[in-house]
Amino acid sequence: MQITELSGSRFDLALERMIEGYSFTFQDIGFCLSGDGMLDISVDSSWAFDNITTERAVADLKRAQSVYDILRASPAFARSVGNSVPQFILIYDTGNGAVELGRLVGQQIVWAKGFRPTDV
Repeated sequence: MQITELSGSRFDLALERMIEGYSFTFQDIGFCLSGDGMLDISVDSSWAFDNITTERAVADLKRAQSVYDILRASPAFARSVGNSVPQFILIYDTGNGAVELGRLVGQQIVWAKGFRPTDV
């Protein structure tokens, strides 16, 4: 489900569905509560698979953090996620699904097994 505003019935429905285990997107960033107390925040790489560098990945993940900060300012969103820990995930959309490329752990990117950016 894609939302464009942080209020109204569509936003409320997106939050209800997220609590039920579904995801929604806001500004092309995906949000989903996982069963392990994490809030998965996924961003699609803005670069083609064979052109992803660490610098480019960091820029995409920072964009996801910025969008998360916007959502976090919403009291309804804050109530919905509770104490869930945000987990920022870089993905590559293949058109038939998404592949995880890496996660931001602290200030470091931990690359998914089998993937290396072009600058490593």
